[in-house]
Amino acid sequence: MPEHSQNKKCIFCGAALLDDTKPEHILPNALGGRKTTRNSICSTCNNTFGNTIDKALSSQVEVIRNLLQLQSGTGKAPPGLRNIPASGDVVDFSQDGKPRLTKKPFLVERRDDGTATVEVNAQSETELRNLVPHIAAQLGIPVEDLDAHILSAEISLITRPVGKVHFGLSFGGEEALRSVVKSCLVLWSTLVGNNELREMSFEAARQYVINGDNKFNNFRIQMDSRHLPCDDRLRSRFGHIYNFLYLKSDAAGRLVGHFTLYNINSWRVELAESGATPNEAVALVSNPLRPAEWSDKIAETCSIDFDWLDRPDFSDLKKSQRRFGMIVEQYHEHGRSHEIGRIVGDVFARHGIGEDDPIPREVWNDSVAELSDRVARFLLRLPYEKKLSLKEAKALLGERDG
Repeated sequence: MPEHSQNKKCIFCGAALLDDTKPEHILPNALGGRKTTRNSICSTCNNTFGNTIDKALSSQVEVIRNLLQLQSGTGKAPPGLRNIPASGDVVDFSQDGKPRLTKKPFLVERRDDGTATVEVNAQSETELRNLVPHIAAQLGIPVEDLDAHILSAEISLITRPVGKVHFGLSFGGEEALRSVVKSCLVLWSTLVGNNELREMSFEAARQYVINGDNKFNNFRIQMDSRHLPCDDRLRSRFGHIYNFLYLKSDAAGRLVGHFTLYNINSWRVELAESGATPNEAVALVSNPLRPAEWSDKIAETCSIDFDWLDRPDFSDLKKSQRRFGMIVEQYHEHGRSHEIGRIVGDVFARHGIGEDDPIPREVWNDSVAELSDRVARFLLRLPYEKKLSLKEAKALLGERDG
């Protein structure tokens, strides 16, 4: 049925929905949700839920979003990660997924004989070049003198991989589940209209979203580790890592929702014991890796019966672990291709080879040997060390920003 906001009220507070009502993402924007509606929630409730329960749910997947570089539904970059333990180091991950040690850019240690050692932590040659004036200032010598010392020394650039990273992940909790229930109610309202959602049949679910309720949390929501009956079909269309929201009512108007997050974990929710429009179903599915791939017509081809919906089971934790293994596998695949591409670009640039240029015969052996060595060391998780020639050292100290 067509949506229009005239004479409609917010399903949670009853405020009138106007033409300028802020659009609500049915599946939260942070999860890659694209489908929106202006005909379910007022702008005030939208802002309140966005800054509380939606934020609680989205914060639980920040690590996954950064690892897989998952944009939001509106195309915003994934969040950065800070202070992540990594084999004795502490690492920050920028929004583009690049790791950076949280150490200071450089440390100067003065010796008793008047000399000094300098340890530099830089992400690139450009960053290293721009640190030289600051190092010179701390040493109390002119930049030109430091340049001369560097050029007379043996210089090596060392690239080492980040150690094993330790992430803590948890899903659920009342605040996050209130967001899950909100998504279910909003999706149902797009099918049957707002008036039904304002009736007493949905009072418990509405109050749970607004205020939380331990009783609702304990008796109306169950975790579910089973594969969806239509898992193969969903994977073939939307990839192995999908979000899926499914709602179905029976002949008596009992309404059940099933929310699957990244195909890792699921929750089954009893939204109304009776009073819902009978014998209806609606679903929403999205591909977080490619948010433009989504559908709100999937209930027509992916029907789930009540025999399955009414038997949630979370006893097999290994299923969830195996599903998270898909995330890890996807990350390694993405990380390997990204880093190898960066290595190729760096080696070609060092030898003056453009992106689409053929490799000149005179640098073929050197460039291919360096590329093979660096890729092999990356795959074996070994540090790569390159001694700089005088020419390369001069180029390193050449132009500085600022």
